[in-house]
Amino acid sequence: MRKQGLFILLLLMSFCSMMRAQTSFTYGGLDYTVLSEADATAIVGKQDASLSGDVIIGTTAVDLSTDVKYTVVAVGDEAFSGCAGLTSLVIPAGVSSIGQNALANCTGLKWVVVKDGVSDIAVGADAFSGMPASTILYVPAGKRSEFANNSVWKIFKSIIQDDNITFADSNVKSVCVDNWDTNEDGELSLVEALMVTSLGQKFRGNTAIISFKELQYFRSLNTLNDDFLDCSNLVDIKFPNSIKNIGDRTFKGCNKLTLADGLPEYLENIGVYAFSECYNLGDIYIPETVTSIDYRAFRESNPLSLTVDPGNTIYDSRNNCNAIIQKSDDGLLAGCSKTVIPEDVKYLDWYSFSGRIGLESIFIPSSVISMGGGVFLGCSDLATITVDAGNPVFDSRNNCNAIIETSTNKLLYGCKNTVIPNSVTSIGEAAFRGYSGLTSIVIPSSVTSIGNSAFDACSSLTSVTCKSSTPPSLGEEVFSNRANATLYVSAGSKAAYEEASVWNEFKEIVPIATVTINKYGSGTYCSPYALDFTNVSGMKAYVAAGYNTTTNTVYMLSVKTAQPGEGLFIKGAPGDYTVPEIETSSDNYLNLLVGTTNEITVNTLSDDGKYTNYAYSLNKGTDAPAFYKYSDGSKCMAYKAYLQRPTSWLPTLSEAKTVKLVFDDEEPTGIEEFRTEKDVDDVKIYDMQGRRVTKPGKGLYIVNGKKVVFK
Repeated sequence: MRKQGLFILLLLMSFCSMMRAQTSFTYGGLDYTVLSEADATAIVGKQDASLSGDVIIGTTAVDLSTDVKYTVVAVGDEAFSGCAGLTSLVIPAGVSSIGQNALANCTGLKWVVVKDGVSDIAVGADAFSGMPASTILYVPAGKRSEFANNSVWKIFKSIIQDDNITFADSNVKSVCVDNWDTNEDGELSLVEALMVTSLGQKFRGNTAIISFKELQYFRSLNTLNDDFLDCSNLVDIKFPNSIKNIGDRTFKGCNKLTLADGLPEYLENIGVYAFSECYNLGDIYIPETVTSIDYRAFRESNPLSLTVDPGNTIYDSRNNCNAIIQKSDDGLLAGCSKTVIPEDVKYLDWYSFSGRIGLESIFIPSSVISMGGGVFLGCSDLATITVDAGNPVFDSRNNCNAIIETSTNKLLYGCKNTVIPNSVTSIGEAAFRGYSGLTSIVIPSSVTSIGNSAFDACSSLTSVTCKSSTPPSLGEEVFSNRANATLYVSAGSKAAYEEASVWNEFKEIVPIATVTINKYGSGTYCSPYALDFTNVSGMKAYVAAGYNTTTNTVYMLSVKTAQPGEGLFIKGAPGDYTVPEIETSSDNYLNLLVGTTNEITVNTLSDDGKYTNYAYSLNKGTDAPAFYKYSDGSKCMAYKAYLQRPTSWLPTLSEAKTVKLVFDDEEPTGIEEFRTEKDVDDVKIYDMQGRRVTKPGKGLYIVNGKKVVFK
């Protein structure tokens, strides 16, 4: 074998001395020299130093001027010497010699593949001098030790034999073998993977694949584009460090992808929608080499954390803020559920927090003076939004849990706990879009327009209250769940909404009254419409059903519905409540409260002197309202009620300046004295034997489930 090697070397030297006299030609971007016309053999000649990239030497080369095919048998002296841009080289089987300085000073060379054994290839002096120490040598299966122990080849510090790849996912293997198994043995070897320069979207839309950590062996890949689009069950992937570009939509729709093994070490670009709709990305570390990230790269995704390498010159995650910030203009490009926006950030880019499930609260510092669209799109867990009081552009007035553009009174972004202030005049595009946790919203009468997709994809939004008597103008796809939602509108405006497009597509339109409870938690109310309090949370309504002359107490009976014009006493937490209107109420009550829908003058006594009138008010020197006797010429405001007690019940007026209230749902059930001179014809009254009584006399009766004494 030694003699054979020496013979080949001498033969090569002889060939090289004859090169000037022999024919040269170019094929496939490489220059060749004919070695023997008779044998139709050629060697790889001297290449221009500008040659760069990945080079695969074929087993044959064709002189296109003569259409003669030559077998490639050698790599000539200095063939690639000084080609600093050469990144990889494949030397085919059948090449029996590599000349002197053939790969000298190929400083960018990452790997070399040889298809024959050590004994089959003669190597000239300094053939590999000046190569990087990191250059990898791939050798045939079973040949690693042979190369590693050879004095010439052991210059390569990393020698890998071309074994078959063991795939964890059979579906991934099937795609790889179908497309890149060049020797058709039903397996994919390391070198076969190494030869792949593009995945060609062979995995696109494949919902069967789960794990592709073997991608790390595809070391000739530089760019991924659309390659794993909509692979919705893909969980694991491990990148080769050769990848510099994760292009447009590469992993869009991979909602189970974790990126547990991180991004490529030398990554430079992350394209449009590259990780859009990826909701399980885990911790993201942006390498030092990244110079470009599209603002939509992480749209509607959910990274657990975001950290930028401290050496990155374009982006940072200053103050451990868990965000990607562009250094040049202090713009926040992408955030996560753990982000704390730094106080020097000037703007929030489009979609910077979109889809961040788990983001529960956000604080907007005073430095933020600009926001793109869709910033909080789909943040279904967002419950608290606060804008720094010193912000000159935005505010969250009245602790409304929203971001409002101060100059225009436009609500830009809300959350599931937003209370829209009465000063807001418009709701911006996609302001609540994708908030699956939003179940109801009250739109004040000040709002005149609602932008595109404002409440789109709010799948749990089943209650919308709009207080304006004129339906606000709507953009496109404002209420996508309207077919499953009830629209509550202000009294008297139902017909207007029934005639307005989109508004009239709600499941039902229910007129409502707005009942306001003051800071003291109680008051009186009267509506011109029949009302239903059954499902109103946080407040209760009562009628004054009777009076105990001994204790000077008015008995307050809680009610579920009320007739138009019914005088009511209301009690609950301070705030505005919406109460649905109904066509009519079947309930009739004996009621000492007199309602009015207009402002009227009330004196101490009624005109006939039979009744003494009491106003519910706060008197001087008291800390809570109560029923006080009216002075002559006093006013009762519209939509309020006052209490009337028959004057005959009172020994003297001086003994009845105020009254006490007893509520049926707070006091123990018992017999109450009930005295009234009002009509009881429509009230259901029963005697103690359960028989209906239409004109009760003195005695004990059952009224609305209560034992009542008529006197």
